Amino acid sequence: MTAVDPRGEGSDIVSSPEMADRPDVLMLMEDYRGSYTKAVEALEAGGRRRYEDLAREVFSQAIYYGDAYLGAFAQVGVRARQVVPTCSPLQRRWALENNVSIPPAIVTRRPFRWFWTRRGLRPPNTQALERIVDEQVRRARPDLLWVFSGVPMTDAGVGQWRASAGNTALWWSCELDEATPYHRFDLILSCIQPLVEEFRRRGLRAEHMPHAFDARVLGRVAPANVRIPRVAFVGNLSAQHRERVGFLDALSREVELDFYGLGAEHLPPDSPVRVRAHGPAWGDDLYRVYANHAVVIHRNGEVAGTSPSAKRLFEATGMGACVLTEEDQMLGRLFEPGTEIATYRSTDEAVATARNLLLDPAAAHAIATAGQLRTLADHTYQSRVKQLLGHVDSLGR
Repeated sequence: MTAVDPRGEGSDIVSSPEMADRPDVLMLMEDYRGSYTKAVEALEAGGRRRYEDLAREVFSQAIYYGDAYLGAFAQVGVRARQVVPTCSPLQRRWALENNVSIPPAIVTRRPFRWFWTRRGLRPPNTQALERIVDEQVRRARPDLLWVFSGVPMTDAGVGQWRASAGNTALWWSCELDEATPYHRFDLILSCIQPLVEEFRRRGLRAEHMPHAFDARVLGRVAPANVRIPRVAFVGNLSAQHRERVGFLDALSREVELDFYGLGAEHLPPDSPVRVRAHGPAWGDDLYRVYANHAVVIHRNGEVAGTSPSAKRLFEATGMGACVLTEEDQMLGRLFEPGTEIATYRSTDEAVATARNLLLDPAAAHAIATAGQLRTLADHTYQSRVKQLLGHVDSLGR
């Protein structure tokens, strides 16, 4: 079902003649925290595979976006493909199979590394990956090129991509980076409303588009009948997440909290979160966390403020968990507070609400059920790609 080769050879999403004149989409995806690279390396430990087979298996693991957008585009009759420009082992495999000349991987290792580091030259692997993605876009010539934040890009590079694409769109969900050529894109999408407003102030075409849930996951991961009577938080902590670190630490001192992610070392030495830090959860393991916990807590990073922008809002509600999140005026556009999702305005209120939900499983279950129904009705990837295509249609060609 999923096509991953930018040339569209071998595995094609097009399944009927009437789809031949529909938009063709190429997505350039972020290798979030090296998750795709790690997955490829794990698969390659068992032997060498063709690019198409390797990419399909990696994307099917539901890591980060996985093949959620690919599946959603297929469901609405749109031919779509994706590549991960900084996933070196996967990209180099594509280059090898498609006769794209690049420096061998060995020149990125010792003793060759000193040659380019001491001379201040750009790393050969960076140059190789740029050449590969440029060639992938050139060969694909998509009607829509959709680039995700986290993908390295330059003004000249995006200009080159535009020459091979009909329309260009950018997904941006992190802090603004003034080195990013936002003006090069016909459309900018973001799940963070303040960023949308900032882009518009700059005279750019920007639209709000929230994250979504891949309902196909429910066919692989079944929600638990009896849920773990603890709160779960899935995300990462860093020096930049000061508010989130303080919030989770305070919450964990009052209710039992399981932490799944990186950065536990940023917590106070005596924080109870450290005891229940389980490391990152990817793919179906992530969805099992949401499927098994009674309550899932959400706390934004600093860039989003209280804007309801995280993937976990939709992934957790989609898996039937009761989600407790920050109160925000935008939230009502997505869920009905108090009925489909629980909210808090302060750390003390988060503690009290979490405790009450754990003590009253029936109330938590009622919110969880209503939230899941809302997500499955309004917040699937299929809904999002329809929204995206509507914006693209308004751009013209």
